[in-house]
Amino acid sequence: MTEEARCVTILLIAVCILGPLAALSDFIFPERMTQVEKVEVPNVVGMSLQEAAPALREAGFGVVGSFTFSEEEVGTVIIGTNPRAGEVRYPGTPVHIIVSLGPTGD
Repeated sequence: MTEEARCVTILLIAVCILGPLAALSDFIFPERMTQVEKVEVPNVVGMSLQEAAPALREAGFGVVGSFTFSEEEVGTVIIGTNPRAGEVRYPGTPVHIIVSLGPTGD
């Protein structure tokens, strides 16, 4: 066996042994595990779309939206969210915002 082949073999054996041990290290040493804290969804109802999206992102949430007509609100105002303001979710969770397009104009 050549020196290069011996080095490759040793490296593969090391990876096969150390890889699973590294994966199990959080179970062997639980104090090292990091826990992600849940975050409260901020109240963005009544804000403009331009205010609400950055506020949700700053709180750690993703933003998805839909538009609807509303007889009570003018255009581009947030009229609802899911999850609702005050509910607690993990960072990165998408918050669905419902944006008013204003009255239908009939």
